[in-house]
Amino acid sequence: MLQDPLAPVTVTATSGTLNGVVMTNEQRIRIRGIMTPDNAVWKPGVPLGYGRTYTLAVNATGSDGKVAQQVSAFSTLIPRNQTKGSFTTTARTPLDDGQIRAVFVVSDTIKNSSRAAIADLRALGLTPVLLTGDNGRAA
Repeated sequence: MLQDPLAPVTVTATSGTLNGVVMTNEQRIRIRGIMTPDNAVWKPGVPLGYGRTYTLAVNATGSDGKVAQQVSAFSTLIPRNQTKGSFTTTARTPLDDGQIRAVFVVSDTIKNSSRAAIADLRALGLTPVLLTGDNGRAA
């Protein structure tokens, strides 16, 4: 069965911990991933491609202390129809790489999970920026 590359792909240790997960594509190029701090869940850090074959090599330790390894492979589907999207300004001029694509306004206190959320955004290739209209103490 073919996997939708937009569907979530995760490796989960239901009892025990993941020691390591290596995902490669058919050209043996390693796909970087993100592991949860408790080493229980891993997911790819980049979107998967259409019409590709991926191999997962997983090394885990069960709650009984036994080490297990598993290798599995899956292929992603090739859609019959694809639509190419593009970003333009309100004046209909195309945006180039490096230009701002979105602005989110959030008014909230900093949480304990903020550092991890910023690290996850950076792992996805995004550059978070903190802007404030308040005084320096607010930032």
